[in-house]
Amino acid sequence: MFRVAHKLDTLVATEQPFVQNLKHPPPTPLLNNSSSPAPNQPAETSRDLDISPEFASEVAADHFGLRGEATPLVGYAEKNFRVDSDRGPVVLKFGLATEVQDRWHFQANLLGHLADADPDLPVQRVLPPTAGGTSASLETAQGTILVRALTWLDGVPLDDGQALPLPLLEEFGALLGRMANALGPFADHGALALHEWAIERTPDCWDLLPNLPSVFERESVARALRGYDRISESLSHLPKAVIHGDGNHHNLLATNGHPSGVIDFGDAHVGPVVAELAIACAYLAMNAEEIVGALAAVTRGFCRERPL
Repeated sequence: MFRVAHKLDTLVATEQPFVQNLKHPPPTPLLNNSSSPAPNQPAETSRDLDISPEFASEVAADHFGLRGEATPLVGYAEKNFRVDSDRGPVVLKFGLATEVQDRWHFQANLLGHLADADPDLPVQRVLPPTAGGTSASLETAQGTILVRALTWLDGVPLDDGQALPLPLLEEFGALLGRMANALGPFADHGALALHEWAIERTPDCWDLLPNLPSVFERESVARALRGYDRISESLSHLPKAVIHGDGNHHNLLATNGHPSGVIDFGDAHVGPVVAELAIACAYLAMNAEEIVGALAAVTRGFCRERPL
């Protein structure tokens, strides 16, 4: 079901998955291209911001006390850099205040909660600016820009083009279950609005069916949506909490064949706890040689840490 919703939205919006931490940034910078507005013109969205690596390095030094070279990273909704600072690598993110202020505030509270609830959980931490708070504010001709710094997590995103070993799937299930367990007590009103990725929004996909190119795809998705209709009533009776909500290959990092981190809390929202598991299963079982075995491995790991 979650793969259906993500596939439909991808076809309609033609967006690419968000990868926050890449070990090897793309060889062609994604900034200062011909489609970006000139630095003295307002930016319509955070993705339109014209931020050079040199400027990012200056901001890191002036507002966070981090001195080092900045390198562009792939970004879905914001402009991101890796700064190899004198205190180690960090992620520096730029976004228009009108777009990111509330979202970043919620995410900072969420990450702060995880740091207290499970200090060893491999998720990023917010690095405060020298002036305090959780982000720095810049007044520019492009608009008011917020900047935040996050710790760097070592590892590479999972390969979504090949089957993953069952032991690794179980380990990632356990990591996500552990995170769900830590998130259980977290309450923040910033998450209470119905998120666009929330499972309760699944019926919205009916309106997107005409965008699918083939009859087979439309009938397959319609069958999945009818399946959701059959179970939707029971969702209201399931335990709910804030969930990460996007446990896909690009947001799960591994080092030497073992999980090393979870990134990108941009889709975190209130939802059924089981949805965290369902989303991860939908992605991690892709390309599996034996789908039931893959689903069982993820579920086994998750439920060991966070029984349903």
